[in-house]
Amino acid sequence: MKTLIIKYLPREERSKTKQVLDAFLKNVTGEIEELDLTKDIPDLLLQENLSAYYKRNYGGEELNETDAKSLSKMDKMTDQFLNADKIVLAYPMYNFSLPATVKAYFDSILQKNKTWDINNGNYVGLMKGKKAIIITSAGGKYPDGNEFSTSLSKTLFKFVGIEAEVVEAHGMGYPDAEDSLIEAKAKAEEIAKTWY
Repeated sequence: MKTLIIKYLPREERSKTKQVLDAFLKNVTGEIEELDLTKDIPDLLLQENLSAYYKRNYGGEELNETDAKSLSKMDKMTDQFLNADKIVLAYPMYNFSLPATVKAYFDSILQKNKTWDINNGNYVGLMKGKKAIIITSAGGKYPDGNEFSTSLSKTLFKFVGIEAEVVEAHGMGYPDAEDSLIEAKAKAEEIAKTWY
């Protein structure tokens, strides 16, 4: 049983997201692989790698060395994602949505014929049976759902066939921040106990 920890925590020890992640990790057992997106930054989709991706994943073409090299980091991250049984994604919310680096990660691993496909005109997720949790924090509170962070992450996981659970520590800039943080840690620990 392998757990992949994908984290984007540029504030490191000052991160509220990290505190919730640490609470979750207390109950993790088995093999753990970690991907730190502040150090191993995903490639952006640009002309060269996007062209190579369409050639290979849509056109079924064999790639030359240059094209294959342009996809090498994306493929490495995709293989790592495919080989995990459980996936933990931890990041802070920035400006109502995902940090750009986290979105670039999803753009790297959402690959046709690998994590998803098309069958009879319908999209099909190829990663059913795996578990995922999204751990995030934010300075504000969003009672009306006016944020696009966890909703987007959940949608992207669902696209590959995974129903992700969410633990949010919102309101970290408010006087009752500690209560929200304690609640998020407890929820993270409880989910971990049901997973392992």
